[in-house]
Order: sequence, then structure tokens, then C-alpha cells
Amino acid sequence: MKAFHYIAYIYLLTLAACTSNSKKNNGSPGDSLPESVNLRVDTSIMFKDTFFINRATDSKGRILHAIYIDPNKNSRAHDWIFDWSDNDQSNLENYLTQLKKGKYALIHVALGHFPADWRPVYQYRGKYYLYDPADGANNNTIKVTDSLLMPYYFGDGYTPVAMQSFKRNSSKWVTIKTTHYPETEDTAFGDVNVYNIDPKTGLSVWIIGDEAELMVPRQGVNNYPVIVNRSAFQKYDELDFDKIDAKKLISK
Repeated sequence: MKAFHYIAYIYLLTLAACTSNSKKNNGSPGDSLPESVNLRVDTSIMFKDTFFINRATDSKGRILHAIYIDPNKNSRAHDWIFDWSDNDQSNLENYLTQLKKGKYALIHVALGHFPADWRPVYQYRGKYYLYDPADGANNNTIKVTDSLLMPYYFGDGYTPVAMQSFKRNSSKWVTIKTTHYPETEDTAFGDVNVYNIDPKTGLSVWIIGDEAELMVPRQGVNNYPVIVNRSAFQKYDELDFDKIDAKKLISK
């Protein structure tokens, strides 16, 4: 199992699917979405303050695809980003059933003030953003309990692993050791190291194996703007975000 697979790396933004008479516009502050746009966004909102990262229109000026920074705190994108309901419990229930059948017993660790709910943050042109992707499966949360580390896959529910230990190495550094998957005995995530890089928002670098991702706890999500990737007619590639320099961020 590839570590940290639940946060996808989907790159190379392209607008090749647009018709030959389509046109592109990088946009600027002050551009707005036409009211007639058949786009999967909240079209009741006038995006007069929207900054478009990229967009494609057809010959009639209708927007086929848009990637933009959403300024509206009441939009559908914001509702989705801030939805922590986690309704699909089937994987969690199956996992706990397997634990009861196998030789692995859940232990309970002292988390202290370590946050329970986390969501990915992405870096674009040096700034940090939350992201509402073209494919919802490419943006997922993590939940931490006193016994489980639980990635939550959009559409699939939890894929939990049991914790073996939880150790706070300093005020900024936590190590979580995980055990095996009970049904296969394959090694799970091994050591998970979490480095806090912003005490104000809780923004942290999560390192699992040789992969690193930025995550923010629930109480810090309101501090970051949301980038939205929407198409009216088809699913486009995800935005090509900056590759984070984990060592540099941790050393600050």
C-alpha cells in the first residue's frame, strides 16, 4: 500500500478538451462569471471579486471550465470544505470487526491537545489554499482518535489503521506509530511524523514514509482561501500545485 495515497498528486492542468473555437483567459481581479453560465457553481452569486487562475470559454462566451479563488464564504465550495459529517462508517465498522477477529487489540494513547480532524492544504505560487477539486476523491480528511489514525476517502469512507504509540517529541513535533492491517498483516503507515509550522492556524507538515503533505486542523481552516476547480460539461485535470519543500518548512 502506498503511503499517504489518500491525498492525490494530480497534475498538468490542460484545456485541450475545449472546442477549437474556445478561448482562454487567465483573468484578473474584478472579472465575473456570466449569469447564464451552466457551471457547477452557485450561480446565484455574482463573482465580482473572483480571481480566475484559468478559464476556458466557447465562441459564445460561455464558461466551459474555470479554476478560481472563491471569495464567497457561503458558497457550495466552502460548505463542502467545511463539512466534517463523515457519513460513511462502513469501512470503520468492517475494520473494527476484523480487529475483534484477529490478534490485534486496540490500545488507547494520550493525545493531549493534538487535533482530531484534519484537511489538506495546498501551496500555489507560494501561498496556501484549501481546494475544492474537479474530482472530489482527490481531497480527503484525516481523523485521529486515541486509538486510530483514519484517512477519510470521499465516496469510500474511512480507511483506518490502529495506533501503536503516540509521542510528542517537542512542542512542534509528534510521532505516531501504526500497527498492521488486521486482515492482511501488511504494514500500515509505519511512523507518521507531524510537524507544526504555524502555531496560529495549526498548519502542519505530515510525513509518512518519503511523502509529505500540508494539513490544517478543523479550527484553522477558516484562515485559508479556497481554490475551486469547476467544469460545466466534463471533468478536467486538477490544478498543478507547488511541490512543497518539507525540510525548509520544518526548519523555520
